[in-house]
Amino acid sequence: MGCHGRSCQGQDPYRERCDRFSTVVHALRTYGTVLTLRYSQACHAVWAEAGPARGTERLLVAAQGVATQHTRPGASRTAMTVATPRGALACVVVSNRDRSDRWDGSDGAADQSLDHQLCVTEHDSWARPVSGGSSSG
Repeated sequence: MGCHGRSCQGQDPYRERCDRFSTVVHALRTYGTVLTLRYSQACHAVWAEAGPARGTERLLVAAQGVATQHTRPGASRTAMTVATPRGALACVVVSNRDRSDRWDGSDGAADQSLDHQLCVTEHDSWARPVSGGSSSG
């Protein structure tokens, strides 16, 4: 591995090879997006991944006591934050405007034109509309 523990803070999990043998802590698939919280036991770090990256407005991973890692719009993964899965949180805001795959039809009740925030923790996940969306339109 390229880094371990504190030296992984803010580093790319793929460049540091922490993705090797990493595990999916929790994943949520909705609104045409898959949000995943990943953990590398070898590196002692977590990170968030979202796919497809198209439509990703904000992506972050956070844990108590360490710096939150944010990305630019359109990014598919965050840098790592040194933490265990317990207490870690991954969130993404997805812009569903102008996407052909924007609606998975899971409950038929949501407004397809809204941005949505998807979040996952070790044992929970949720999706909710974002008021005052982040995209123009």
